[in-house]
Amino acid sequence: MLFNKYNSVLILALIAASFPARAEFFAGVSYTNLGFNLSYDDGDSLFTTNPVRVNVGWRGDFAGLEVDFYTSQDKTQAAWGGVDYNFKTGNGGGAYLYLHQKWVYAKLGGTWWDTTLTNQATSGAQNATLAQTTAVIGLEYEIAKHFYINADYTYAVGSTGYGNARPGAGDADITTQGGSVGVTLGF
Repeated sequence: MLFNKYNSVLILALIAASFPARAEFFAGVSYTNLGFNLSYDDGDSLFTTNPVRVNVGWRGDFAGLEVDFYTSQDKTQAAWGGVDYNFKTGNGGGAYLYLHQKWVYAKLGGTWWDTTLTNQATSGAQNATLAQTTAVIGLEYEIAKHFYINADYTYAVGSTGYGNARPGAGDADITTQGGSVGVTLGF
């Protein structure tokens, strides 16, 4: 018989050998360029930030868990009819299911930001926690044993209100997207 139990074991062993055996803890740092698009009924406004992302986690042969921490950023710009607004992302964080195969990875989870929107004309300000559903796709290359360079693209959606800064405007739908480049160390 062509396929007996020994051949099946051999085939399963060959399939398992094709997956990278790199179960490890990891820590990394990345430079990010994220755009926060705040969308109201009267229009959109894009605030671009460049927080540093520090990530830690564990990955097995195919999946793992990752936690991210972001630094805070300020951005003042003309928005919604020429009024200057200050949008501040305080420290942020994220928790993700981390999936990888060889040099491609994906992260699915949530990101949280402490945010503040200030209307510079009226001095009205509103703090809000922004929670977003987040997906990330990226590439990773091992340049030395357990030392990786990586690049990824983040897309996240959520909503929150800034009633003191934009009275009567309701909640803003906020889309965050952008790229990052960084290094990761496995141990």
